[in-house]
Amino acid sequence: MVQRYLDDPFCHRFVSAAFLDAMVEGRRELLGFGAELDRPILLLDAGQDAITDPEGSEDLWSAVRPGLLERHRLEGFFHEIFHDLRREEAELLTGQWLDRLFPAGTGAKAMSSAMYE
Repeated sequence: MVQRYLDDPFCHRFVSAAFLDAMVEGRRELLGFGAELDRPILLLDAGQDAITDPEGSEDLWSAVRPGLLERHRLEGFFHEIFHDLRREEAELLTGQWLDRLFPAGTGAKAMSSAMYE
């Protein structure tokens, strides 16, 4: 998978000044929205992420209302946790979270209507 990424002509490792400026501005705008989030959130942080710092979003996540955010730091995981060699651990956490959120018998129709009421 890594070799395919390295060989892909559309992948690069360059960041333009305009892209960085947009990222900084976007972060500034988003930080104020943490308290407005009103849906359950599962956050899986990669403990060995060399691309992004999980602590960089701490201001946003600390503003989320209690009870909405479930957060796990997956030590030993790299940036793309669902492509990690140990992805089954992330998938298990996700499945357990979904099972708690939507207990058996609620059905997809009930699940979808509950999410968007």
